[in-house]
Amino acid sequence: MKAVQILYIILIVLTSCTTILKTSPTVSKPIIVNVDTLNPEKMRNDTIRYLQTEVVNKKQKYIGQPVELLLKDLKYEVKYYIVSTTMNVDPKKEIVRGLTVIFHSQKEYYQLEDRYDDARVLTISLKTTITYDEVMPLLNKYNGNWSQEIREYYGKQIVSDVVVPGLLLK
Repeated sequence: MKAVQILYIILIVLTSCTTILKTSPTVSKPIIVNVDTLNPEKMRNDTIRYLQTEVVNKKQKYIGQPVELLLKDLKYEVKYYIVSTTMNVDPKKEIVRGLTVIFHSQKEYYQLEDRYDDARVLTISLKTTITYDEVMPLLNKYNGNWSQEIREYYGKQIVSDVVVPGLLLK
């Protein structure tokens, strides 16, 4: 009699389990993270390799074209930028020669130990002549942080060259 009761309890438990499995929502597969992607040096090298092979080595595609074409092709998100200008005593005569797009936030960029040697930035020289006075309102408005408005403004400018500054120092 006791054996029948135990079998009856087991039968109820098994029936309950299959009912729960049939009615419970499907569980998503676990996310597998490649530990190499957490390695900052590997991430740095991957970015450098990408910028060199897919952007700088193919820069003829971008020279003479609007900056927007290059921005659309980038697989990394631009987060911060710096303009490069001619150094003139009179700021009204300064000309913007290009911009450096950075794939770090402003805070991350300035915390980098070797930011001047870090190749995870891309410098785009401009063929278009822009005065420093023209870009200052945008630079001040966003404090160098990348935005849609900045993308639209620079996207219309024409590319004259593309380099990865960190690779020039190597």
